[in-house]
Amino acid sequence: MTNAHSVVLTTMCLIEKEHEVLMLRRLKTDWPGMTFPGGHLKAGEDFVDGIVREVKEETGITLRSVRLCGISQFTYDNNTRYVVVFFASNDFDGEHITSPEGEVMWVDRHNLHSLDLAPDIEAMYEVMDNDDCTEVRYIKKGDRWVASAR
Repeated sequence: MTNAHSVVLTTMCLIEKEHEVLMLRRLKTDWPGMTFPGGHLKAGEDFVDGIVREVKEETGITLRSVRLCGISQFTYDNNTRYVVVFFASNDFDGEHITSPEGEVMWVDRHNLHSLDLAPDIEAMYEVMDNDDCTEVRYIKKGDRWVASAR
């Protein structure tokens, strides 16, 4: 018996300034809605290097430092595990730009819940913004999976 299985490694970052957070309105239809910048790691890439690269590519912002703040994982039907490592930062340079990924904008954190968010972003935000939470956990309820921060 082997414990080896396929894993997809990704990152996501909560970028903050004062009472605002940087968000991306995704153009791709596979996971539509407002989300935080991030994406897949390249083969052999470190997590911090990956999130710095992804944020730069998607938003034009250069992160100077990041704080590790949590994780999420779930398994696809084909037994591939999908892992998201969450970071947060308020230490960056540059002005945001819109990219091929979508429109990038600063959003008042108090209005976040009224936006058209990508699925599970509220639970992810809670983990990235709350020191008492470290994981987005998926629980099966009936025929669907529900995300919750813990």
